[in-house]
Amino acid sequence: MKKKTLIFFANDIICKDFNTQQLKDFFEDTIDIESYTINDDIDEKSISGDLVLAITPTNIDHIRNLLVEDIDIIGCSRTILVEKFNILKTFPKGTSALVYNIDKRAAFDLASFLLYVGIDNLDCYPYSDAMGDLPDTEIIIIPTEFESNCVLDKNKIINLNSRRITVETYRTIMLMMDIVNEKLEKKLIEYSSKLTKSEYSTSPVTTYFKTEKVLNTTINEIDYGIITLNNENKIIYVNKALLNMFNIKDHVSFQYLSENILPKKTFNEILNLNNVDFKIITVAEINKKFILSKKSIILNDNRIGSIITLKDITKIEKLELELRGLIAEKGYKARYTFDDIIGNSNKLNKSKEIAKKMAVTDKTILVFGESGTGKEMFVQAIHNYSQRKNKPFVAINCASLSSDLLASELFGYEEGSFTGAKKGGKKGLFELAHRGSIFLDEIGDISEDVQIKLLRVLQEKEIRKIGGDNTIPIDVRVITATHRDLEQMVKEGKFRLDLYYRLNAFTLNIPPLRERKQDIPLIIKDMIKQMDCQEKKFDDKLMKIFMEHTWNGNVRELINYVEYMLYMGQDILTIDDLPPNFSKNSEQCLNNNNSRTIDGFTKEETDILISILKIVRERNVGRVLIHKILLDYGHSISEYKLRTFMSYLNKNDYITYGGGRKGANITKKGIMLVEKCEFNG
Repeated sequence: MKKKTLIFFANDIICKDFNTQQLKDFFEDTIDIESYTINDDIDEKSISGDLVLAITPTNIDHIRNLLVEDIDIIGCSRTILVEKFNILKTFPKGTSALVYNIDKRAAFDLASFLLYVGIDNLDCYPYSDAMGDLPDTEIIIIPTEFESNCVLDKNKIINLNSRRITVETYRTIMLMMDIVNEKLEKKLIEYSSKLTKSEYSTSPVTTYFKTEKVLNTTINEIDYGIITLNNENKIIYVNKALLNMFNIKDHVSFQYLSENILPKKTFNEILNLNNVDFKIITVAEINKKFILSKKSIILNDNRIGSIITLKDITKIEKLELELRGLIAEKGYKARYTFDDIIGNSNKLNKSKEIAKKMAVTDKTILVFGESGTGKEMFVQAIHNYSQRKNKPFVAINCASLSSDLLASELFGYEEGSFTGAKKGGKKGLFELAHRGSIFLDEIGDISEDVQIKLLRVLQEKEIRKIGGDNTIPIDVRVITATHRDLEQMVKEGKFRLDLYYRLNAFTLNIPPLRERKQDIPLIIKDMIKQMDCQEKKFDDKLMKIFMEHTWNGNVRELINYVEYMLYMGQDILTIDDLPPNFSKNSEQCLNNNNSRTIDGFTKEETDILISILKIVRERNVGRVLIHKILLDYGHSISEYKLRTFMSYLNKNDYITYGGGRKGANITKKGIMLVEKCEFNG
């Protein structure tokens, strides 16, 4: 790229030579410098360059006539070295000083300058050779060594060694010529410490540079892009973040930036916008989306430019996720995996296999299972097996809270939305679970109002806080569980049909412990290991009691009993170590001959009858769902045979049942039969 040219005009040859060398020493090979005096014999329209620097005062119109084209002309201000300033300030107030220069104009200019920088302790007398008799003064001030017609007392002379170009002038040149150079900025800071500042400046030059450095550093540390336009919509400033967004090296010239930093289509789109906030734009050329804001810069009621900010949506989403989650601090993490679910029975393995397939679908899941079967362990394992495993996992029991409290917990609320609302509002669990999973246990217990809100979450993927007007987009995988017959609740008008179909697409049944009793020894062995009680042993009779027990409380009941015995019992655990509330009698099934069958049914048919009673005991349920659960439990039974079994149980007062798809309820007689019958799983 061709170097730019600075044209320098001085009033005399001495000034020209000295300051030209100054400029060259400072800019080195960054730009070219051509120098002239105002009195040089120059043809009109013969000088070409990029910027004119003129020692003031001078004839600007004369300079313009010499230029090939109309380019900017700036004035060159100068100052003296600090050491010379300090010498002049040592003289007492009222000291007479002859200010001697090559001509009258230059002499008066130098005297005015001394007053400007604060040399107010001297009584200055401007003088040149053409001004007559030489006044007798206490000191003589000269700008530099030059030939004169006067004989000066060398003992009185204070040589200022020429005035130096000010830092402000250098900065103006760099700005006007688009020079961005860190090395030059460092030189300016060092240079400024050697120069005298104006008495009327509000702060030293070094302070000016420190302030500017802090401002530039701050702007460049901002992680979103900033573009400043002038009133002609030309780019005059960008920060480093914007350069990084568009993969542009930060040492390129502003000429390049103005022409190429933004794709033409995008730049024209921005120019056609008035003041806007948070407008989403797509830059197809780099396949990115940005949030755009544009504001006018107003000075004295006039627009002098615009400031544009561009925020990368990808970074915003990442930050939002970090702020929403606070995963580690809040504890919203799933602890269990499928390896933590102990057992090797066919029914448990089948449930694990189905759960793993569901985990990778990212679909809503409805989990069925009796209390204590480990539904939440399965749900956490599903989360940890899914693509969301590194995102939040949030769980809540919907039956434990009132309708209003549940809604505020799930969806959050705005400040002041109700009496006692937390200052600043509160984020709901759905918002905290963004990009992760939420487990809603006992979903059948939620009110109709919460059902409507939940349906909106599933359909629209957004929430609205209580007392809020704005919707918040969320990305959450919903997993629910219930012991209720949702199908029957739909018929009774207690559960919304549309929500039921949203939840019921993928269902998972967790087998009760009594149907996978071969897993009991494995669970006990794992507990002994976890509790570091390897010296404890179960005798055969105790293990037989455990294998014959009904386990209405499922795995949770087993864990409670085993923990009690490991803490309270001896090294060899027997039935004497069982807790007081454990029944030690393994009673047989109600039947005619203690043959573990019912009224002539086969052993396999008896198992199915008891399984039906156990299902109905846990929930009010219809025949269609009973059939589905029996198949999941591994029972092979047709719908016709199920109707026969249901009819038998109804006629013998084990259940009350209306036939068809209407729900069944277990009677006291049926409960007694289930409690007394203990079949191996």
